[in-house]
Amino acid sequence: MDTVLKDGHVLPKIADAAERFAQSMRDQRNDDRAARDALAKDLLEPLAPALAGSSRWLVIPDAALWGVPLG
Repeated sequence: MDTVLKDGHVLPKIADAAERFAQSMRDQRNDDRAARDALAKDLLEPLAPALAGSSRWLVIPDAALWGVPLG
């Protein structure tokens, strides 16, 4: 999980990707595939091994992730 958080804060790369995706959703009211893919790569790929076999996730967004539609 240290690839996602550092000193209790979202890493700038993830924060930037989250903001780009959230902004595209607000501005265009549609999916920006490049922004979504960048966020998934930076946020979800590092978590994949820990989440393998899980049927449910509990996501509590904070900081830049608050604006990302999860669910």
